[in-house]
Parts: sequence; C-alpha cells; structure tokens
Amino acid sequence: MKTLRFTYHMELRFSQPVTEHYFSFRCFPKSDGYQKITDLQTDIEPSGWTAEGVDSFGNDYIYGVNEPSHSRLYIGVAGLAQTGLSEGIPAPDRRDCGIYLTDSTLTKPGPSILALDSRISPADPEDLPMQLCHAVYERMIYRPGVTHVGTTAEDACYCRMGVCQDYAHILISLLRLHKVPCRYVAGILVGTGKSHAWVEAWQNGVWMGYDPTNDVRVTDSHISFAHGRSCMDTLVNRGVFRGAAQQKMYVTANAVEVGLESYFS
Repeated sequence: MKTLRFTYHMELRFSQPVTEHYFSFRCFPKSDGYQKITDLQTDIEPSGWTAEGVDSFGNDYIYGVNEPSHSRLYIGVAGLAQTGLSEGIPAPDRRDCGIYLTDSTLTKPGPSILALDSRISPADPEDLPMQLCHAVYERMIYRPGVTHVGTTAEDACYCRMGVCQDYAHILISLLRLHKVPCRYVAGILVGTGKSHAWVEAWQNGVWMGYDPTNDVRVTDSHISFAHGRSCMDTLVNRGVFRGAAQQKMYVTANAVEVGLESYFS
C-alpha cells in the first residue's frame, strides 16, 4: 500500500474568445476496493455555473456552463490516494457484465489483432489476461504523435505503434475475443507526469488491473479516475461552445508518495 499525493491540471486554450461554453469533466478519482480518496479539491477557471453527477458507469463528473466571453478553461484536481488496498475491485456477476463484452468501433478486432491472438497459447486460463497483456507489450512500440483519440485498436496493432490508450484498446479487443469482460481505465501513474490508461479484466467476481504499456499488473502506483467500454467513455473533457475558435488541450498530472515529495520538487 502507498499514500500518494496527486495533482491533475487540464487547460483548454482557444484561438479566439468563445461564449456559451457547455462542458463536462471526468477527472475525479473515487474510493473503491482498490483505492481510498481523501482531501479532494477542485478548481475551475473561469468560474461559472456547475453541478455534479454520476454517469452510467459510476464515474463522478462535473458539468456546467460559462456564458461570458473567455479564451481559456482550466480545471485542477488534487488530493490524497491510499492505493493497493486489495488486488482487485469487487465486480458484478459475469451475467451482468455484458456491456463490457461488446466491442465498439475502437475495439473491434481485425486481421492484425486476430493474427496476434492466434500466436498466443495460454498455458493457464487463469493467467490469460497477463499473457495477453505481455503479447501487447511485445507487439507495440511506444511512440506519441502517431495515433489520436479516434485511432482504432486494429489500426494501432497494424502499425505497431501508439500510446497507452492504444495499448489498452488492443488488450480489450483481445480479452473480448476470449469472452472476458473488460473495461478501459483512465487515471495517472507515479512518475509519468501525464495521464495514463490501462485495463481491468473480470476474473472470478473481481476487476483485476493490467497495464500493457508497462507489462505489469496494476500496482499501488496507479490511481484510477474513470472507466468505461473504451476511451470515449472516460474523456476528461466534453463540450460545445459558440464561436469559430480552434482549441488545444494541455494536461499535466503528477503523483508522489507522501514523504518523498521533496525528492521530486
């Protein structure tokens, strides 16, 4: 177990002022069987009308509107996370996990994923998720800028390059080929300085975490923010605004074990 102090900053910058900006944010970790969140603080600038909600996947989110003219929108989240409370998170009965067995456009397998799967011969069905995780890690080269939020698992597997989002989508596609319910997880990882993504697979009534980007089971260095069928269910920012501006998003994230902060300051 670890106690981590975390921060998450997301800023949207617009090329010219916009108005009537309706937005929603999903970047709020919550307590579950794996982690306990305390001292959670949130800052939104410019401030406007906001409200809180919980989506159909159980993720906390904030939605709101900024009607006056503005050229940026910022959200900051900070708090403490006690992680590694257990190896997994209690999950519904497998019969109630059908939504996590159905592929979306982003996770539907194609020839490259089917070929990858054909080369995997799990010796132990109980260890299948870790073997698939390792196969993704061996297949891929981590390279930012090659893919984007709409890149499919099949396309990333074909070009053999991508980022954590692509690694997670490929693992999800493989797990669903084997009829294993699984879900995409967005969060942060100690030492990366940015957001991260991994996968939770259903195993005997528990969600177990696997990080194919690093070829490991999820450890007490991971903090989860949101989960869903694919990255589209966990997007930090969604919104619409009035104006012809272009927007760019800047994200920084950090997590440091309490007591070690001075080493990373």
